[in-house]
Formats: sequence, C-alpha cells, structure tokens
Amino acid sequence: MTGGPGWVSTLLALHLAAALAAVPLVRRAGPRGLLVLAAVPGAVLLWVATTAPRILDGAPVEERIGWAPDLGFEIAVRVDSFSLVMVLLVSGIGALIFAYGFAYFGERPDLGRLASLLMGFSGAMLGLVVTDNLLAIFLFWEATSITSYLLIGNDDRSAAARSAALRALLTTGVGGLAMLAGFVLLAQEAGSWSLTQILADPPRGAVVEVALVLVLLGAFTKSAQVPFHFWLPGAMAAPTPVSAYLHSATMVKAGVYLIARFAPPFAEVGVWRPMVISVGLATMLLGGWRALAQHDLKLLLAHGTTSQLGLLVVLLGAGYPEATLAGVVLLLAHGAYKAALFMVVGIIEKAAGTRDIRKLTGLHRPLRTTLLVAAVAAGSMAGVPPMLGFVAKEATYEAALGSGLAMAGLVVALLVAGSALTFAYSARALWGAFAHKGPLDLEDGTSVGPVSGAGLRLVLPAAVLAALAVALGAAPTLVEAIVVSGAQAIDPDVPPAHLRLWHGFNAPLTLSAITIGAGALLWVARHRLERLQQMVHVPPSGARTFDLLLRNTVRAADRVTGALQTGSLPVYLLIILTTVLVVPGTFLLVSLDLPSELLLVDRPVQVAVAAAMVVATVGAIRTRHRLGAVMAVGAVGYGVAVLFIIQGAPDLALTQLMIETLLLVLFVLVLRHLPRRFTSAQTALPTAPRAVLAVLVGLFAAVFAMVAVGARPDLEPVSVEYLARSLPEADGRNIVNTILVDFRAFDTLGEIVVLTVAGLGVIGLVRAASRERVPQPTRPGPIRQEPSLILDRAVRALFHTVITFSVVLLLIGHNEPGGGFIGGLVAGAAFMLVYLAGGTGRLQRAEPLNPELFLGLGISLAALAGLFGWLSGGEFLEASHISFDVPLLGGVKLATVLLFDGGVYLVVVGLVVALLRSLGQEDVRGGSPQASSGAPR
Repeated sequence: MTGGPGWVSTLLALHLAAALAAVPLVRRAGPRGLLVLAAVPGAVLLWVATTAPRILDGAPVEERIGWAPDLGFEIAVRVDSFSLVMVLLVSGIGALIFAYGFAYFGERPDLGRLASLLMGFSGAMLGLVVTDNLLAIFLFWEATSITSYLLIGNDDRSAAARSAALRALLTTGVGGLAMLAGFVLLAQEAGSWSLTQILADPPRGAVVEVALVLVLLGAFTKSAQVPFHFWLPGAMAAPTPVSAYLHSATMVKAGVYLIARFAPPFAEVGVWRPMVISVGLATMLLGGWRALAQHDLKLLLAHGTTSQLGLLVVLLGAGYPEATLAGVVLLLAHGAYKAALFMVVGIIEKAAGTRDIRKLTGLHRPLRTTLLVAAVAAGSMAGVPPMLGFVAKEATYEAALGSGLAMAGLVVALLVAGSALTFAYSARALWGAFAHKGPLDLEDGTSVGPVSGAGLRLVLPAAVLAALAVALGAAPTLVEAIVVSGAQAIDPDVPPAHLRLWHGFNAPLTLSAITIGAGALLWVARHRLERLQQMVHVPPSGARTFDLLLRNTVRAADRVTGALQTGSLPVYLLIILTTVLVVPGTFLLVSLDLPSELLLVDRPVQVAVAAAMVVATVGAIRTRHRLGAVMAVGAVGYGVAVLFIIQGAPDLALTQLMIETLLLVLFVLVLRHLPRRFTSAQTALPTAPRAVLAVLVGLFAAVFAMVAVGARPDLEPVSVEYLARSLPEADGRNIVNTILVDFRAFDTLGEIVVLTVAGLGVIGLVRAASRERVPQPTRPGPIRQEPSLILDRAVRALFHTVITFSVVLLLIGHNEPGGGFIGGLVAGAAFMLVYLAGGTGRLQRAEPLNPELFLGLGISLAALAGLFGWLSGGEFLEASHISFDVPLLGGVKLATVLLFDGGVYLVVVGLVVALLRSLGQEDVRGGSPQASSGAPR
C-alpha cells in the first residue's frame, strides 16, 4: 500500500495509544492490565500471519505518509522479509513478556509507568525496523534509548540504577548523534533519505567512507560492542522482564539490524569489513571470558549477550551471503533462548530471593519444569543438538570456512574459541542455578532456604520460547522460508539454501565437536579459571573509565563556567556583540555591495518618526529611573508600529502595538521588586567603549539589512510567490495570515510550542519561589490605593467588547487584517485591563480557568489541525476545507486553518494570563505586598 496510512502505520499508532492508556488501565485492573496490553503486539502477530505469504513472495508492504517532503522527511514504511524477521522478534517476544510480567509483577505503585514505558519501547522498536527513511530511523532509534533509560532507572531511589541508566543513555546517545551525522553525509551523497534507494544505488567516495564509520559507531554503541560494551551489564538494574525484552532480545539488536542493512553494498568500502570483523570478534571473546567470572545470573547472561551480539555483528556485517544466512538464523535463535533464560532467572529470583549462584543449590527438585525450560534454552545457546542454536552454529562454521576471507584460519579459530566460551558459560548458568553444590561452590557454606515451585503462569512464556528452540531445531524447514527470504532481502546473492539439523560428517560438525569438547574442559576447570581471572591484571573496566571521564568532564565544565560565567550582563553582551561584529562583520566589509538604487527615505514623516525613536533611545540610556527607561524603550517600540502603519502593514502595526503594551505592563510588574533607580555600574567596562560598540552594532544591522535586500537581484522575492499562491491555494486574501497558518504552519507550530514552554516555565519558577520564600518580618508597605472608579467602570464596559473584537479578528484573519496571534494579543490586553483595574483577584474572577488549560488546549487544537491533513491523505498541517449550506445564512465554508489559528489564539491568551497571574501576584519573593488596585509603585 502506498500514498497514506495503512495497517503498519495504524499498528504503530495503536502502540502509542496503548502506551498513553497503560497507566490508567493498570491502575484500574492491576497486573491483569498487562494481559490486555499484550493484545497490542498480539495484533501485530496477527497482521504478520495474514501478510507474511505476500512479503515472503517478494512483495514488501509499503506505506508513505508525508511530513516535510521538501526536506526529505516522511513517514515511509517498508516491510520486507528481513523486517518481518525483526517484527516477529519485537512483537512475538513482546507479547510473551507482557504475559510474563502479569505473573512476575505483583501490585506495585509504579507498574502502570513500567507498562507504559514497555509499550512505548515496543512501538519505537517496531517503528525502527519497519521505517525506510533515515531521519525516521534516527527518531525511533532515540526513542528506544530514552525509554530504555527510563526503564533502567525505574528505581529512582537507587544510585546504582540511576548511574547505570545515565551511562546507557549517554553512551547510546553519543553514538546516535554520530550515526545521525553519518546519515546526513550519506543522504547528501546519494541525493535521497530513503534507505532502500541508498542501498539500491550506493554512493562511493571519501565522504561515504567517513559516513559509514559514523554509522558503525552508532551501531556499536547500541549493540554494546567493544569499546562500548560496558553499559549493558549495568542495564541489568532494570526489572527482569525489562532485561529479557530490551537488553537481550530486541533493543540491543537495533545496531545489528542497521549493520545488516548496510553490509552487502558497503562491506568492501573503506574499513567497513575489517572494522566489523575485528570489533565483533573482540566483543565475542571478551564477553564470553567475563561471563565465566560472574556469580550473578543476570550479569552472566548480560555478558553472554554481549558475546553473542559480537558474533551477530561478524556474521551480518561481513557482507558474505553464507554469513548473512547464518546471521539471520542466529538472530532468531538468540532472541528465543536469551529471552527464555532471562525469564528463568526471574523465576529463580522470585522463588529463592537471590540470583547469586554461590547461594543457590538443589533447585532442580522444586523447580523441575523451570529446569527443563532452562536446559533447553541453555542447550540452544551452547549450540547443542537438536536445538536451533546448533543449526545456527553449524551455519556459522560453514560460512566461515567457505567465505574466502583473508586470514580465514584465524577467524575460524577465534569463532571456535568464542563458541567454546559460550558452551562453558551456558553450563555455568545451568549448573549454577539448579545443581546441588558442595561447600566448595557455596559462599561460606551458606545457601538459600526451602524453595517452593513456580506457578504455570510464570513458566509458560519461557516454555513457549524453549519449545520453539527445540521444534525449529529438530525441524528447521519450518523456519527455512522466512530465514532464507529474510537473508535474501538483505543480500540478493544469498543462495536458496536448505536448513537441516544433520548435514553428515563434515568440517562444521568437526568444529562443533571441538567446540563442545573445549567448552566442557573449560567448565571442568572452572575453579582454576576463576583463580586465573583473579590473578590476571586487567585495565579499568569500561564502566569505571566512563564514570571517570564523565566526572572529569563535569569538573572541567564547572571550571570553564566559573571563569566565563561571571554573572555580569555587560560582559556577556560585550562578548556576544563583539563576536557579531568580528565574524559576520568582517565578511560583510570584505564583500560590501550596496544596492545601486538605495532609497533611504520615501516619505518625510519617516524622518520625524525616526528622530523621535532616536530621542527615546538616548533617553533610555541616559535616565537613571527604571520606570523612565522602560517607558523610553516602549516609545521606540511604538515608533516601529507607526513605521509599519506608514508602510501600509496594519497586521504588523497592530501586533507591534499589542506586544509593546503588554511588555510595558510586564516590565512594570517586575519593577515592583527592584529599586526605583539604577545603581552605579559594577563593571570594569568604561562607558565610552560600550557606547562605541553599541553604535557599531547598530550600523552593522542597518548595513546588513540593506545588503540583504539587494543580495540576489536576479531572483524573484519569495513574497511574489506568496502573493500569487495565497488566494488560489490557501483560499485567503490576508497574505500575512496565510503564511503563518498555511504556507509556514510548521514554523508557527514550533513557535507556539516555545511560547507554551516559556509560559509553563514562568509558572513553575514563580510557584517554586513562592514555596521557598522565607517569611519576612512585618514592615510597613506602600500606601495601598483604592481602585479607580472610572477605570473600573470603563473596564467593565469594555471587557466583553474587546473579547468579542478579538474573536472577530480570529475569524476574519484569513481574509482581513487579524488572525489568531493578533486576536490572542487583543484578548490578552482585555485581561490586562482587568488586572490593572482590580489586581489578581479580579483577574481570577474574570478568567477562573488555569492558564495551563489554555496552553494545553491551544497546542492540542493546532496538532489536531495537522492530523486532519494526514487523515485526508495529504501532508501534516495541509489545509482541508469543508463547504455546506445553512438555511438563511447560505453557503458556509470551514477550514482546518481556522482550528489551527484557534490554537494559536488560545496559546497567546494562556501565556498572557499566566504572566499576569505569576508576575502580578502579591509578594512573589517575600517583598512588599501589592496594592489592591494592582497599580505599580
């Protein structure tokens, strides 16, 4: 499907809706709410079941939703056979994790938040593996990092959990930024942001080589490859279901997924293949070696996950067809057995109260069913027949032997060594969890007390995965179609191989026997290995190195901030304005080219207005009274409004008048808490240099404006395009308003978001100051003034008229001077008059609703207007029109731009009311009380 939202987009939206609904759902239903949420990934599996035959036949599902196509950004969905494999992992294991969480979690206050984050992660990971746009991949990539951070640090009272969450976020976040830079370089070289188009016609050159290294850095951080492997063991601070889902089966495979996509066309470009193989093998060996030293079952599996991810990077990143096929098999096998083993660890922890193998003994009797599940999963991880892991290992050896890779013998030897370590730590995990141990293997001869059996609800999800490992290993033809098709979606050169459990006596089988024998020897010699690991000096771990680097970076930042951030506003302005003069000013002087027909003045009245503005500017500088300075600055602003009127721009003039009036009132509200007069300058900067700098900056701005006007005389101004398109395309005669709510609505949406954030920030700061203020001793305040009777009656008569006028401006703004912004400012002026007449109490009676409601409703209306464009098959924020006839009134036409403009109106009103209530309230910092009339002092 193309051209609009389809099933995949709907399923992604369903994940978002479920994430938003999870908190109230779990609060009401308790852990059973997780079973309801499991239906969301279950719906994805149902879609897979109905669509898989078509996809496996070579017909990918494609959907495209426009967002900003001129910038190359769109929600482009493309599900081919390899994406289908990843969808099965994400949603299949996700559904089982939610079912497992129902049995694992009891009644806990944070369960709703956990469920919401898990569902949000599931949707982000699903989006990552189905999108075809590089920018969208980055957005989903970062969404998985953020949800992972929140899930790892779920226990915010634990310093270890907070530290581990921050370590994971910073590591994967820095890698994500490197990956984004690589994406930008690739898109520029390829001329497209589509992943499919880039891979179909891969660019070449030095820039591409740099881009690929950046992409690999992002993938290595996400998939915990050396030297970024250190964050994954710390992530085990998350609850066990989270670890089973994110940090074993899904999120850590995001980097592997990206490497697999890029490998076939780019494997021989630059350092790709040597980098991928060397890093992957180093990670495999280091992870396996460290897993042998762990006593915590979760840490053992975490290091084992790092090791297996290294193997996946080698197979899927080498760019050889046979290795790609083996990598897809291992991808499925690893997701099944590792998620099952993490669930088993959760069962043991619930039953025995610990994960320390030095305290666990004899669990094979009370946890017989769990032992069976663990044995199957560990056997698959170790590569023991007849498990799917054995099929993957045989395919790995066969690919390594036949790849023709340089130094292939060394690579095969290292793969065998890493696989032997895998067998050894698999045995360690199984034996450590269930075996009856002697005093030598128990810590101080202690062990846990009696253990009861685990319930079926807790064991069943892991048992399903273990059963799949056996069934697909014994009969790999069941999964052959999706594996081969998935591998061919990555690399069309992958042969139509036949997966079998038994290939006869051959070289891969011999290597498997060597692997099992060497792994068994390592297991038998486990005590000697533990002593050897304690004796061998190793450099500081990656986690300690990261923490040390982070501490030193923060200290250096503190020192630099202390040296540069002196708290002197004149110094800050001096640095900023000097930079403006030196950097762009130098280039301006070098290439100065003023327009040949430069008209400085076209009407004499402009000279008079400019002279008045200069006088007001000098007055603002010379006066020592704060209120006088504010009035002088306001006069300059009113002068700008007059210039707009002279030039025939009523919209701009009205906006400028309203803003200046509101700013004057807000300035006065702030001045109530400051001395009446400016104090003597406390800066070493003399007045003369500052005056010279100010004049130079003013000249620079004026010259820059003149140069900019005539910079491209050969090009037609964009205003001509707006004039031509305003009526036929935007159906509006007010050019200013059509630009704001139609042509550049996305910019306006960003601006009102900034206004909303600013308003909420002011409210929060003032409320915090009110809570933290120290009671001041009683002291006489200023003389309280009674409200002006004339002002009070005038406001009562004008308030509703001004509000009505503001609504009229909103409604006619698309064709006449007005619009949501101007209307909101006019309505804000009405509330300002109410405040001046009666203070905050009168304002509260005139507008009893919280300003946060106006801000939130305004943003929601603007976003809803954007969604109408999508629902009608267009782009986000594309205008839609509805026409109908009304008796007596005739034809009526409604447009989504009016809804958008209404959102702007509400945001502006909410911001003005928020500022008036916050800055106008009595005694914000414990100072003098406000006069009842609200008049400034």
